[in-house]
Amino acid sequence: MPTTPLSALQVIAVRYIGSRPAVDDERALDAYAASGVYGAADVPFAVVEPAWPADERGPDDAADVGRLCGAIADAVAAARRAGRAVVLTGGNCAHAPGVLGGLQDAHGPAARIGLVWFDAHGDFNTPHTTLSGSLGGMPAAVCAGLGLPQWRERAHMAAPLPTDRIVLVGPRNLDPEEARLIRSTDVTIAAPARGFPGADLPQAVASLAERCDLLYLHIDADILDRAYVPNHRTGEPAGPDMAQVQAAMDTVLATGKVAALALVSVYGAGQGSAVSVASGIALLQAGLASWRRYGLPGAGAESPFEFLDPGRLVDGDLELVLDETRPADPVRGYVPGYVFKMVPGGGGACAGHISLRIGNPFPLVLYGGHIGYGVEEEYRGRHYAARACRLLMDLARHHGLRALWITCTPENTASRRTCELAGAEFVEIVDLPPDSDMYRRGERRKCRYRLDLG
Repeated sequence: MPTTPLSALQVIAVRYIGSRPAVDDERALDAYAASGVYGAADVPFAVVEPAWPADERGPDDAADVGRLCGAIADAVAAARRAGRAVVLTGGNCAHAPGVLGGLQDAHGPAARIGLVWFDAHGDFNTPHTTLSGSLGGMPAAVCAGLGLPQWRERAHMAAPLPTDRIVLVGPRNLDPEEARLIRSTDVTIAAPARGFPGADLPQAVASLAERCDLLYLHIDADILDRAYVPNHRTGEPAGPDMAQVQAAMDTVLATGKVAALALVSVYGAGQGSAVSVASGIALLQAGLASWRRYGLPGAGAESPFEFLDPGRLVDGDLELVLDETRPADPVRGYVPGYVFKMVPGGGGACAGHISLRIGNPFPLVLYGGHIGYGVEEEYRGRHYAARACRLLMDLARHHGLRALWITCTPENTASRRTCELAGAEFVEIVDLPPDSDMYRRGERRKCRYRLDLG
């Protein structure tokens, strides 16, 4: 994904703390606007404030946060498709899944997205490891798919973030079980500056950038020493100073792969707020200036689609013969696709059909799947569906897909076995939304399998 100059900025101002609306300027958004800090990048900018109706609030706070994150994801995706850099202000760490969901909406869930997480805490707890039960201590783990799927799914994160694409910068207060969980994954802990524990930040960031198409730089203001954010509810002493954090931000932005930057949890009200707001403004000024200097990845807009010649697709006594191609239907939300006949050895008869859908919209990846198949009863037991899935892998690769998602109902044991025989890995079971066609047909849940294309 080529680097392009920063030419426009989309500010996503989140006037919430978790799912609760902030009071007055509790999140410092009005102070930022009055300071003129968004002009530090010296490019045009627009400000949008995502919201969701309070009357939709339910008993599950994680689901409510996820609904707000879904609105954030919509704003992020629209900005990226227009080629704008995304900066999220206000809010707190609970809104990070919405940023990643929006990046997946714009660039596809198969896009290799890296997360660089500046925070005095790991935010890597799950409901099983947390001491406090606070959702604010869990969003990084949620992004990795380690708990509370209703939060991640409503945030439009169709694909959890692999842990080897997460770098935690400067955590200095980890719960014991949280630390143990982090050690059991491929997450990297990096030092924000010399003298702090962790891996070398420039090396960690360079390695991450080499393996990713784009990066999300997430900054909780409590990465700073508590002296800079005296009214932060979870501020910690013995942290880096302003110059050190700004230099660390510059290291990440210098990759030219940062598509979104968030600065959250700056407390704009109460004793000490003047110091905290000044620190927030200083971080934003430095980050936007660096972004202007280094650029960002290109937009998520896709090139015009072209169907390819699939060639001859044969596996022993099974051949796939192209039956039709189906163009995209944006109104109905359909992506372009191929439909093949399964023809047994000797030709003539049709043993079934298999379709390959090209694209990565959120509903397809999470619920519908890239592949659909059906085998006539008299030909079952020959593993035609699993073999046909394998035959379509090269065609999918040529269209730029990095993985194929295959879904089926949990009760469909034959289809689940087909996924396993094809080499797909079971990921999770998700609930279908009531407004989906599948739900209206009586289905309620889907198993999700991932077939890695390498």
